[in-house]
Amino acid sequence: MKTSKNICLSSNNLVQDLAQETSENTAKVVLLGTKTLDIFTWQAWIKNQHGGLVFQYCCEFNHTGFIVKINALGNIESVVNSRLLSIEMASMSGGLNDDYWHLLSISYQYHKLKCYIDGDEIEVQQQIIPLTDNRVLKAMSNNALSFEGEMTNISLIEHYLTDYQILNYYLQPDSQSSITENNIYTAQDKHSLKNIHSNPLNSTRQDVMLVIFNDTKYKFIKNNLTTNNFKKQLSNIIPANDRCAYIIESNNQNWPHFIYHANYFYEEDPDIALNFDILKSLTPNRSRVHLQLTNELTFDCFISQSTSSRLIAEIRISENTDFTLAKHALRFIKDY
Repeated sequence: MKTSKNICLSSNNLVQDLAQETSENTAKVVLLGTKTLDIFTWQAWIKNQHGGLVFQYCCEFNHTGFIVKINALGNIESVVNSRLLSIEMASMSGGLNDDYWHLLSISYQYHKLKCYIDGDEIEVQQQIIPLTDNRVLKAMSNNALSFEGEMTNISLIEHYLTDYQILNYYLQPDSQSSITENNIYTAQDKHSLKNIHSNPLNSTRQDVMLVIFNDTKYKFIKNNLTTNNFKKQLSNIIPANDRCAYIIESNNQNWPHFIYHANYFYEEDPDIALNFDILKSLTPNRSRVHLQLTNELTFDCFISQSTSSRLIAEIRISENTDFTLAKHALRFIKDY
Protein backbone atom coordinates (compact mmCIF):
# COMPACT_ATOMS: atom_id res chain seq x y z
CA MET A 1 0.00 0.00 0.00
CA LYS A 2 1.51 3.33 -1.05
CA THR A 3 1.81 6.22 1.33
CA SER A 4 1.73 9.99 0.96
CA LYS A 5 4.84 12.12 1.01
CA ASN A 6 5.15 15.62 2.45
CA ILE A 7 7.28 17.04 -0.36
CA CYS A 8 7.05 20.27 -2.29
CA LEU A 9 4.60 20.69 -5.14
CA SER A 10 5.36 22.86 -8.12
CA SER A 11 5.84 26.54 -7.53
CA ASN A 12 2.48 27.37 -9.12
CA ASN A 13 -0.34 28.13 -6.73
CA LEU A 14 -2.72 25.19 -7.10
CA VAL A 15 -5.63 27.24 -5.74
CA GLN A 16 -5.08 29.89 -8.41
CA ASP A 17 -4.83 27.22 -11.10
CA LEU A 18 -8.15 25.76 -10.01
CA ALA A 19 -9.82 29.16 -10.09
CA GLN A 20 -8.74 29.70 -13.70
CA GLU A 21 -10.54 26.62 -15.10
CA THR A 22 -12.75 27.28 -18.13
CA SER A 23 -16.51 26.83 -17.98
CA GLU A 24 -16.33 23.81 -20.32
CA ASN A 25 -14.10 21.88 -17.98
CA THR A 26 -14.99 22.80 -14.41
CA ALA A 27 -17.00 21.82 -11.40
CA LYS A 28 -20.01 19.58 -11.65
CA VAL A 29 -21.04 20.07 -8.03
CA VAL A 30 -20.72 22.91 -5.58
CA LEU A 31 -22.12 22.01 -2.18
CA LEU A 32 -22.72 24.72 0.42
CA GLY A 33 -22.96 23.50 3.99
CA THR A 34 -23.01 24.63 7.59
CA LYS A 35 -20.34 22.24 8.84
CA THR A 36 -16.62 22.80 9.21
CA LEU A 37 -15.24 19.47 8.05
CA ASP A 38 -12.25 18.72 10.26
CA ILE A 39 -12.52 15.06 9.23
CA PHE A 40 -14.17 13.76 6.07
CA THR A 41 -14.22 11.16 3.31
CA TRP A 42 -15.49 12.13 -0.13
CA GLN A 43 -16.21 9.50 -2.79
CA ALA A 44 -17.73 9.37 -6.26
CA TRP A 45 -17.84 7.09 -9.28
CA ILE A 46 -16.36 9.01 -12.21
CA LYS A 47 -16.12 8.41 -15.95
CA ASN A 48 -13.97 11.02 -17.63
CA GLN A 49 -11.79 11.84 -20.63
CA HIS A 50 -10.77 15.47 -20.26
CA GLY A 51 -10.54 16.21 -16.56
CA GLY A 52 -11.82 19.30 -14.82
CA LEU A 53 -12.95 20.60 -11.47
CA VAL A 54 -15.42 17.97 -10.27
CA PHE A 55 -16.45 18.87 -6.72
CA GLN A 56 -16.34 21.68 -4.19
CA TYR A 57 -17.60 21.95 -0.63
CA CYS A 58 -17.79 25.33 1.10
CA CYS A 59 -18.90 26.15 4.62
CA GLU A 60 -21.32 29.09 4.60
CA PHE A 61 -20.06 30.49 7.91
CA ASN A 62 -16.30 30.58 7.32
CA HIS A 63 -13.71 30.02 4.60
CA THR A 64 -13.25 26.29 5.22
CA GLY A 65 -13.94 23.64 2.61
CA PHE A 66 -12.27 21.59 -0.09
CA ILE A 67 -12.07 21.16 -3.83
CA VAL A 68 -11.32 18.16 -6.09
CA LYS A 69 -9.90 18.38 -9.60
CA ILE A 70 -8.78 15.92 -12.28
CA ASN A 71 -6.10 17.39 -14.56
CA ALA A 72 -5.53 16.71 -18.26
CA LEU A 73 -3.28 13.72 -17.46
CA GLY A 74 -5.91 12.08 -15.29
CA ASN A 75 -4.09 12.92 -12.05
CA ILE A 76 -6.00 14.09 -8.99
CA GLU A 77 -5.48 17.46 -7.32
CA SER A 78 -7.20 18.57 -4.14
CA VAL A 79 -7.08 21.53 -1.78
CA VAL A 80 -8.49 21.72 1.74
CA ASN A 81 -8.94 25.00 3.60
CA SER A 82 -8.90 24.57 7.36
CA ARG A 83 -9.37 27.57 9.62
CA LEU A 84 -5.69 28.53 9.45
CA LEU A 85 -4.03 26.35 6.82
CA SER A 86 -4.24 25.38 3.17
CA ILE A 87 -3.48 21.71 2.53
CA GLU A 88 -2.68 21.04 -1.13
CA MET A 89 -2.33 17.58 -2.64
CA ALA A 90 -1.47 16.20 -6.08
CA SER A 91 -1.31 12.53 -7.03
CA MET A 92 1.82 11.07 -8.62
CA SER A 93 -0.33 8.97 -10.95
CA GLY A 94 -3.95 8.82 -11.92
CA GLY A 95 -5.34 7.43 -15.13
CA LEU A 96 -8.80 8.86 -14.52
CA ASN A 97 -9.06 10.16 -18.10
CA ASP A 98 -9.42 6.72 -19.74
CA ASP A 99 -13.22 6.99 -20.19
CA TYR A 100 -13.90 4.05 -17.86
CA TRP A 101 -15.75 4.11 -14.54
CA HIS A 102 -13.54 4.51 -11.47
CA LEU A 103 -14.22 5.06 -7.79
CA LEU A 104 -12.34 8.16 -6.61
CA SER A 105 -11.98 8.46 -2.82
CA ILE A 106 -10.34 11.24 -0.82
CA SER A 107 -10.04 11.13 2.97
CA TYR A 108 -8.82 13.88 5.28
CA GLN A 109 -7.89 14.20 8.94
CA TYR A 110 -5.23 15.98 11.01
CA HIS A 111 -4.13 18.09 8.01
CA LYS A 112 -3.37 14.99 5.94
CA LEU A 113 -5.00 13.94 2.67
CA LYS A 114 -5.10 10.41 1.27
CA CYS A 115 -6.29 9.50 -2.22
CA TYR A 116 -7.62 6.21 -3.60
CA ILE A 117 -8.59 4.95 -7.05
CA ASP A 118 -10.80 1.86 -7.15
CA GLY A 119 -10.04 1.13 -3.50
CA ASP A 120 -6.24 1.29 -3.89
CA GLU A 121 -4.28 4.07 -2.22
CA ILE A 122 -2.11 6.03 -4.64
CA GLU A 123 1.04 8.01 -3.95
CA VAL A 124 0.60 11.76 -3.50
CA GLN A 125 2.61 14.91 -2.94
CA GLN A 126 1.33 17.21 -0.22
CA GLN A 127 2.20 20.59 1.19
CA ILE A 128 0.76 22.52 4.14
CA ILE A 129 1.02 26.29 4.10
CA PRO A 130 -0.58 29.20 6.00
CA LEU A 131 -3.98 30.22 4.69
CA THR A 132 -3.65 33.61 3.00
CA ASP A 133 -6.26 35.60 1.09
CA ASN A 134 -5.08 34.36 -2.30
CA ARG A 135 -5.43 30.72 -1.19
CA VAL A 136 -8.98 30.93 0.13
CA LEU A 137 -11.36 28.77 -1.91
CA LYS A 138 -14.28 30.74 -3.31
CA ALA A 139 -17.63 29.06 -3.95
CA MET A 140 -18.45 28.75 -7.65
CA SER A 141 -21.87 28.90 -9.26
CA ASN A 142 -23.40 25.65 -10.49
CA ASN A 143 -25.24 27.53 -13.24
CA ALA A 144 -22.01 28.66 -14.87
CA LEU A 145 -20.14 25.39 -14.54
CA SER A 146 -20.30 22.05 -16.29
CA PHE A 147 -18.27 18.84 -16.49
CA GLU A 148 -17.84 16.79 -19.64
CA GLY A 149 -17.50 13.48 -17.83
CA GLU A 150 -20.06 11.55 -15.82
CA MET A 151 -20.31 11.18 -12.06
CA THR A 152 -22.61 9.19 -9.80
CA ASN A 153 -23.12 7.95 -6.23
CA ILE A 154 -21.44 10.95 -4.62
CA SER A 155 -20.94 10.66 -0.88
CA LEU A 156 -19.48 13.03 1.69
CA ILE A 157 -19.35 11.90 5.31
CA GLU A 158 -17.77 13.25 8.49
CA HIS A 159 -15.76 10.09 9.05
CA TYR A 160 -12.24 9.07 8.13
CA LEU A 161 -12.64 5.73 6.38
CA THR A 162 -9.84 3.19 6.72
CA ASP A 163 -8.08 1.53 3.80
CA TYR A 164 -10.19 -1.58 4.34
CA GLN A 165 -13.47 0.38 4.43
CA ILE A 166 -12.69 2.18 1.18
CA LEU A 167 -11.72 -1.06 -0.57
CA ASN A 168 -14.89 -2.69 0.74
CA TYR A 169 -16.96 0.21 -0.61
CA TYR A 170 -15.36 -0.30 -4.03
CA LEU A 171 -16.06 -4.03 -4.02
CA GLN A 172 -19.59 -3.77 -2.56
CA PRO A 173 -21.01 -0.30 -3.31
CA ASP A 174 -24.62 -1.40 -2.80
CA SER A 175 -24.16 -2.67 0.76
CA GLN A 176 -22.89 0.44 2.52
CA SER A 177 -25.85 1.60 4.60
CA SER A 178 -23.71 3.54 7.09
CA ILE A 179 -22.31 5.72 4.31
CA THR A 180 -25.74 6.27 2.79
CA GLU A 181 -27.30 7.20 6.13
CA ASN A 182 -24.56 9.74 6.98
CA ASN A 183 -24.17 11.27 3.53
CA ILE A 184 -24.02 15.07 3.70
CA TYR A 185 -24.56 15.27 -0.04
CA THR A 186 -28.34 15.63 -0.25
CA ALA A 187 -30.86 14.34 -2.78
CA GLN A 188 -31.80 17.79 -4.05
CA ASP A 189 -28.20 18.46 -4.98
CA LYS A 190 -27.90 15.13 -6.79
CA HIS A 191 -30.82 15.63 -9.14
CA SER A 192 -30.29 19.29 -10.01
CA LEU A 193 -27.35 18.70 -12.34
CA LYS A 194 -26.96 16.85 -15.62
CA ASN A 195 -24.66 13.85 -16.04
CA ILE A 196 -25.28 12.71 -12.45
CA HIS A 197 -27.19 9.45 -12.14
CA SER A 198 -28.33 7.44 -9.15
CA ASN A 199 -28.24 4.16 -11.10
CA PRO A 200 -26.21 4.64 -14.31
CA LEU A 201 -25.89 1.99 -16.97
CA ASN A 202 -27.82 -0.62 -15.00
CA SER A 203 -28.75 -2.26 -18.29
CA THR A 204 -25.11 -2.79 -19.25
CA ARG A 205 -24.55 -6.46 -20.00
CA GLN A 206 -21.40 -7.86 -18.46
CA ASP A 207 -20.30 -11.45 -18.79
CA VAL A 208 -17.34 -13.73 -18.22
CA MET A 209 -16.47 -16.68 -20.44
CA LEU A 210 -14.36 -19.34 -18.76
CA VAL A 211 -12.84 -22.11 -20.84
CA ILE A 212 -11.94 -24.73 -18.22
CA PHE A 213 -9.56 -27.58 -18.97
CA ASN A 214 -9.97 -30.10 -16.17
CA ASP A 215 -6.92 -32.31 -16.69
CA THR A 216 -7.56 -34.30 -13.53
CA LYS A 217 -9.35 -37.51 -12.63
CA TYR A 218 -11.64 -35.54 -10.32
CA LYS A 219 -15.26 -34.76 -11.13
CA PHE A 220 -16.11 -31.57 -9.26
CA ILE A 221 -19.57 -30.85 -7.80
CA LYS A 222 -20.76 -27.34 -6.97
CA ASN A 223 -21.07 -26.98 -3.21
CA ASN A 224 -24.10 -24.67 -3.17
CA LEU A 225 -26.42 -24.79 -6.16
CA THR A 226 -28.28 -21.60 -5.20
CA THR A 227 -25.22 -19.42 -4.70
CA ASN A 228 -25.23 -16.13 -6.67
CA ASN A 229 -28.22 -14.61 -8.38
CA PHE A 230 -27.03 -14.34 -11.99
CA LYS A 231 -28.67 -14.82 -15.38
CA LYS A 232 -25.99 -17.37 -16.23
CA GLN A 233 -23.36 -19.00 -14.07
CA LEU A 234 -20.98 -21.92 -13.82
CA SER A 235 -22.34 -25.42 -14.28
CA ASN A 236 -23.20 -27.60 -11.31
CA ILE A 237 -20.61 -30.14 -12.48
CA ILE A 238 -17.10 -29.79 -13.90
CA PRO A 239 -16.41 -33.18 -15.54
CA ALA A 240 -13.11 -35.01 -15.12
CA ASN A 241 -10.63 -35.02 -18.01
CA ASP A 242 -12.77 -32.65 -20.02
CA ARG A 243 -12.81 -29.20 -21.63
CA CYS A 244 -15.91 -27.02 -21.25
CA ALA A 245 -16.81 -23.38 -21.86
CA TYR A 246 -19.06 -21.55 -19.39
CA ILE A 247 -20.72 -18.12 -19.40
CA ILE A 248 -21.30 -16.06 -16.25
CA GLU A 249 -23.67 -13.15 -16.90
CA SER A 250 -24.72 -10.47 -14.45
CA ASN A 251 -28.23 -9.25 -13.84
CA ASN A 252 -29.14 -5.57 -14.19
CA GLN A 253 -28.52 -4.86 -10.51
CA ASN A 254 -24.76 -5.36 -10.72
CA TRP A 255 -22.99 -2.07 -11.40
CA PRO A 256 -20.21 -1.08 -12.03
CA HIS A 257 -18.93 -4.63 -11.61
CA PHE A 258 -19.96 -7.97 -10.25
CA ILE A 259 -18.25 -10.42 -7.94
CA TYR A 260 -18.86 -14.10 -8.50
CA HIS A 261 -17.99 -16.90 -6.07
CA ALA A 262 -18.40 -20.63 -6.66
CA ASN A 263 -17.11 -23.54 -4.57
CA TYR A 264 -16.55 -27.08 -5.88
CA PHE A 265 -15.46 -30.34 -4.29
CA TYR A 266 -14.54 -33.85 -5.39
CA GLU A 267 -17.52 -36.07 -4.58
CA GLU A 268 -15.42 -39.02 -3.36
CA ASP A 269 -13.14 -36.85 -1.22
CA PRO A 270 -14.64 -33.47 -0.17
CA ASP A 271 -11.23 -32.35 1.11
CA ILE A 272 -10.16 -31.94 -2.53
CA ALA A 273 -11.78 -28.66 -3.51
CA LEU A 274 -11.47 -25.53 -5.61
CA ASN A 275 -12.99 -22.07 -5.17
CA PHE A 276 -13.58 -19.51 -7.92
CA ASP A 277 -13.31 -15.79 -7.07
CA ILE A 278 -14.09 -13.57 -10.07
CA LEU A 279 -14.34 -9.79 -10.34
CA LYS A 280 -15.79 -8.49 -13.62
CA SER A 281 -15.46 -4.73 -13.92
CA LEU A 282 -16.51 -2.11 -16.45
CA THR A 283 -12.87 -1.02 -16.13
CA PRO A 284 -11.03 -3.79 -18.04
CA ASN A 285 -7.74 -3.74 -16.14
CA ARG A 286 -9.60 -4.22 -12.86
CA SER A 287 -11.18 -7.53 -13.86
CA ARG A 288 -9.56 -10.64 -12.38
CA VAL A 289 -9.98 -14.39 -12.06
CA HIS A 290 -8.59 -16.17 -9.02
CA LEU A 291 -8.74 -19.80 -7.95
CA GLN A 292 -8.03 -21.19 -4.52
CA LEU A 293 -7.24 -24.90 -4.58
CA THR A 294 -6.27 -27.63 -2.16
CA ASN A 295 -2.73 -29.02 -2.28
CA GLU A 296 -3.70 -31.85 -4.62
CA LEU A 297 -4.36 -29.35 -7.43
CA THR A 298 -2.59 -26.64 -9.41
CA PHE A 299 -3.88 -24.27 -12.06
CA ASP A 300 -2.83 -21.88 -14.82
CA CYS A 301 -4.98 -18.95 -15.89
CA PHE A 302 -4.65 -16.89 -19.07
CA ILE A 303 -6.92 -13.89 -19.74
CA SER A 304 -7.24 -13.63 -23.52
CA GLN A 305 -9.71 -10.72 -23.62
CA SER A 306 -10.83 -8.03 -21.19
CA THR A 307 -13.26 -5.29 -22.23
CA SER A 308 -16.01 -3.31 -20.54
CA SER A 309 -18.58 -5.92 -21.46
CA ARG A 310 -16.68 -9.22 -21.58
CA LEU A 311 -13.85 -11.09 -19.90
CA ILE A 312 -12.52 -14.29 -21.51
CA ALA A 313 -10.14 -16.53 -19.58
CA GLU A 314 -8.70 -20.00 -20.08
CA ILE A 315 -8.10 -22.08 -16.95
CA ARG A 316 -6.21 -25.35 -16.82
CA ILE A 317 -6.63 -27.42 -13.65
CA SER A 318 -3.99 -30.11 -13.11
CA GLU A 319 -3.00 -32.58 -10.45
CA ASN A 320 -0.09 -31.60 -8.22
CA THR A 321 2.06 -34.67 -8.86
CA ASP A 322 4.73 -33.67 -6.32
CA PHE A 323 2.16 -33.40 -3.55
CA THR A 324 0.44 -36.63 -4.61
CA LEU A 325 3.74 -38.55 -4.59
CA ALA A 326 4.67 -37.13 -1.19
CA LYS A 327 1.23 -38.01 0.16
CA HIS A 328 1.52 -41.59 -1.11
CA ALA A 329 5.05 -41.92 0.28
CA LEU A 330 3.91 -40.73 3.70
CA ARG A 331 1.02 -43.18 3.63
CA PHE A 332 3.42 -45.99 2.67
CA ILE A 333 5.75 -45.14 5.56
CA LYS A 334 2.86 -45.13 8.02
CA ASP A 335 1.59 -48.47 6.74
CA TYR A 336 5.08 -49.96 6.87
